[in-house]
Amino acid sequence: MGLLSIAASLKAHGYSVEIIDPQIDDDYQRRLHEALALPLLFVGMSSYLGENIDHAIELSRFIKTTRPNLPIVLGGPLASSIPDVFFDHMPVDYIVMGSGELTVIKLSEALKKMEDPGLIPNISYTKNGRFILGKNFVYDGCLDDLPPPSLDEWERGIEIMGSIPIISSRGCHRGCAFCYNTFTGRRKFYLRSPESVIPEMEHWSNRFNIRSFQFYDDNFLINPKRATAILDEMAQRHWEVLRLFGHLNEFDNVPPEQLRDTVKCIVMCIESASSKSQSLLNKRLDIEKAFAVIKRINAQNIRFITAFMFGLPTETDDDIRLSIECAARIREMDETNTSMCYIYAPQPKDAIVRGINSSQPIDFSLEALSNVEVVPVPPDNKIDLRLRPWMDADNQAFYLDFTQVWQYHFAHYDDPSFNLSDIYSRNKRVERLFRNVSPPAPASHDADVPPTISSQDSSNIKKIHVIKLKAQQAINFFKNREKY
Repeated sequence: MGLLSIAASLKAHGYSVEIIDPQIDDDYQRRLHEALALPLLFVGMSSYLGENIDHAIELSRFIKTTRPNLPIVLGGPLASSIPDVFFDHMPVDYIVMGSGELTVIKLSEALKKMEDPGLIPNISYTKNGRFILGKNFVYDGCLDDLPPPSLDEWERGIEIMGSIPIISSRGCHRGCAFCYNTFTGRRKFYLRSPESVIPEMEHWSNRFNIRSFQFYDDNFLINPKRATAILDEMAQRHWEVLRLFGHLNEFDNVPPEQLRDTVKCIVMCIESASSKSQSLLNKRLDIEKAFAVIKRINAQNIRFITAFMFGLPTETDDDIRLSIECAARIREMDETNTSMCYIYAPQPKDAIVRGINSSQPIDFSLEALSNVEVVPVPPDNKIDLRLRPWMDADNQAFYLDFTQVWQYHFAHYDDPSFNLSDIYSRNKRVERLFRNVSPPAPASHDADVPPTISSQDSSNIKKIHVIKLKAQQAINFFKNREKY
């Protein structure tokens, strides 16, 4: 969506753009060869934690071998936080710092006129072997004035998703310690008006003949008047929201009952049920209040998904056990509820990193950052200790096993190689933590012949099975997208 937003801004200023996405284009290398034969102004890439880094380095080196004088421009939260590291290990010419829609136009004009891009304040670059750091830019205007992401350039992606992604707001004021927004967005947030969002949705709905949408806002419900205006308009048009993110406190003003006719799934990340871990994460939630909201969500026949974060500095088994008990209670409310678990991956300049004792340096090399796997289940189960100096090899083995067992109990993890008994026999710490957790309801691998369980009717069991399959597909998708 970031690249598509940049594409939209460039197209609005008269530039032509081609998006090449290796996630969905098996023939992307041929397309890259063909594109490099064109009179290009520059090649742009984004940067995120994970294997994306390795592929960006590989592709940038190939581009420079083919077209040595073609500028390579990098953006994204990771490059904005450690631009000097990227210049040291990747043949990049310019890094756009922070929000890119306006800066990329200034850069494009400078390159087109063969002027010095170094005069642009929000560009980092090197000159005569010296690194020049640009200022991080946070868009501070009206979001309605920016063109929406150019989904025309990602038609195959829309076809695969079967829904239309929408970004109707940016940023967040809450300041969770692990979030990129604390160091790239300065805890600001900006909202698009319903008068801007609805016409965009109508345009793409007609363009792709799709009536399902997914909001990628961090906090869609942050302004209840705006949110309900958009959802009410959607209800009148018989559109549906497949996924919507919300913070617990936002349901005080936008109750689940108000979402019943439109929203199919709500994502509300809890992160931890431990008050100590919540304090470290700077995300304090009333867990009993969360249970009450989840119950109301389920009562509206809306799927509920949450996430918990583990592997934090100072984390103890007591902290972990509280989150296990929380996830077990969420599952008891409705077997279709999903509680994902992630292993904390430090980001340069996040608030947790800034608070870690300097005697425990973190290796923020591109090699270490490219080895991040936030959901470390096979076949890519890895936890790089270079990024987590508070862990040792025993912790590493524990969290690798813990993640699989958690996903099995609470996220419908269904891998043929998974064997709970084997994990318990080799990792008694994991066994102790899950000792009192009952196994999840079984599901048949044949969706047309669901198993018989006396406590559920057949339609609910079939629903559980379908959601299990979709949950595994989601895990595979997110694991794959990290590569690019």
